[in-house]
Amino acid sequence: MLQYKVIARKNPMTKNTKFYPTLLSPVPITLTQIAGEIEKISSLSRGDIKNVLDNLQHVVLGHLTNGRSIRLGDLGSFRPSLRSSGSLSKEDVTAANIRSVCVVYTPSTEMRRTLKPSALRFEKQAETPSP
Repeated sequence: MLQYKVIARKNPMTKNTKFYPTLLSPVPITLTQIAGEIEKISSLSRGDIKNVLDNLQHVVLGHLTNGRSIRLGDLGSFRPSLRSSGSLSKEDVTAANIRSVCVVYTPSTEMRRTLKPSALRFEKQAETPSP
């Protein structure tokens, strides 16, 4: 179940305020916890699974740093992308124009289907009384 709270956002142009649902910040799940969950449904030990997940991270980072896209089945794909500043001429563009490198995640069709709002359950956070 996904929990959400209601937040107010003011439109800077019209100064009108609207209220929106926003997900509560979840507690992150660690690789060790994921390895433990996989251990329960497989014949592998937690240590073996953790080793595979650690190596997966290493291999994925290696491919991303070499400009490759990675497809991880029903999880989706990851690819490197650039944030950069422009130059007035093509000849003036250099690596110095690159401000940062980020990773673009594209969910698979299965991931998008699984995360459709109609397929999920939501619960509004209980309001705490004002003092």
